[in-house]
Amino acid sequence: MAFSRIRNSIYNCKQATLLVLKKKEQRLSIAERASLFIHLLFCDPCKRFVKQSDFIDHSLHHCDEMLHDQPVHSLSEETRKKIQQELDSAN
Repeated sequence: MAFSRIRNSIYNCKQATLLVLKKKEQRLSIAERASLFIHLLFCDPCKRFVKQSDFIDHSLHHCDEMLHDQPVHSLSEETRKKIQQELDSAN
C-alpha cells in the first residue's frame, strides 16, 4: 500500500505542488516528505516550481521589509499642516 502511494506520487505534479506549498506553512509528515523528495528527483518542472516559489517568497519578504523601512507614500510637512488646519477649523 505505501509503495503504491509513493509510486503514484512520482507522477502526480498536482500533489507535489500542494506539498511544496504546504511545506511553507507547516511541517510535512515523513510520508509526505518522502513522496515530495522522490517526485522532485524525477520532475524538472516541479523543481523549477520550487525555485520560482522560493524566489517569489524571498522577493515579497524583501519588498515588505523595504516598505516598512521607507514608506513609499508620505505627505510633506506643509501638506500635513494644511490638513491639520482644515481639521482644526472644522471643529
